[in-house]
Parts: sequence; structure tokens; C-alpha cells
Amino acid sequence: LTLAGHSGEVYSVAFSADGTRIATGSLDRRVKIWNAKTGAKELTLRGHASFVNSVAFSSDGTRVVSVSKDTFVKMWDAASGAEVWSSTSAVHACQDGCICTMQ
Repeated sequence: LTLAGHSGEVYSVAFSADGTRIATGSLDRRVKIWNAKTGAKELTLRGHASFVNSVAFSSDGTRVVSVSKDTFVKMWDAASGAEVWSSTSAVHACQDGCICTMQ
């Protein structure tokens, strides 16, 4: 399966818990959501000012979280791509990568 669409290196990849979708975060400051079976791009999430170095799905697959070098953590609706939450207070330093855990 080839996922073509980012214009920069991909730094993070995550599968949804049910295995149907893939999230990728890239140097191009974008998060993309893909169909894991076909490789079709479903969503492009824009909003970070620097590269995205970590992505994760919520356990129920309804949200995607991204962390960027811009020190923002953003939460997105996985169906619509709408940004539903954003914070810099959740990340103190994001120099060598970040891991986010969602409850």
C-alpha cells in the first residue's frame, strides 16, 4: 500500500484501533487521514505552523490528535476534519518528538 500526498517527509504514522484508517503527520505541516484498505486520502488537516511529529487516534476512532514543533497539540474530528481543541500548555518542549496519550 502506497500513501502518496504529503509534500515532505512523514514523521509519524498511526492506525485507528479498528484498523480501517491511517493518520500521518509530516514536514509539510499537515495531518492526513487515509483509508487503510485502499490507500485513498480521506482528509487533510491544516493548522500547524511547523512540522507534525506525532499523531494518534482516540480509542474509539472519532478524534485524531497531532503534536507539532510549533508546540501546539491539536485535536481534530476524524469524520469532518474540524479542529475541536488546541493548546500549547499541554506541551512544554517538543524538540525530539512527543507522545500523546488520549483517555
